[in-house]
Amino acid sequence: MKQRTRRGFGLIETMLSLALFAVILAIVADLVVGYQNMVRHGQSKDRELRAARLGFERIRSDIRAAAQIVSASGSVLELQRLPSELSPRLPDTVPETPPSTWNILDPSHLTTIKYHKVGDKLIRQASALDSVLIEKIEDFQVDDTLGPQRFQITLKLSERKREVTLVTRTTRL
Repeated sequence: MKQRTRRGFGLIETMLSLALFAVILAIVADLVVGYQNMVRHGQSKDRELRAARLGFERIRSDIRAAAQIVSASGSVLELQRLPSELSPRLPDTVPETPPSTWNILDPSHLTTIKYHKVGDKLIRQASALDSVLIEKIEDFQVDDTLGPQRFQITLKLSERKREVTLVTRTTRL
């Protein structure tokens, strides 16, 4: 009797190996998609936190440059400041009696800036222009009880399962 020698895989073996490969490939693809979603979510949260920090710096800058704080309590901060193009420059020598044109608190030169929360957005209102400074906020509070010209600003950002609270203290120069 002649014995047959097998040369390669049969149809059933090939089908089983393809099915096993497809299952492993589906598991790996699911892991890759999950990882990509996690990275995208992390990048989105990172952008939101960076935007909040930049917004904080904008508020601090406006407070430092303010000629007058109109209201700074609760969830509203209103101040008056000179536009950057009119920022005062002192001459090298200051006369004993400055000219009347040196009045930097002249209301015609001041711009009113107001920060307030509308929905889940922090709005910066300068003159007649409203702009969204920070989105997805839960709370915005201004505390002016720290002393003269000192302010604490608290901003709460909400995520799915946690809250991020940013707090800054600044002094008006």
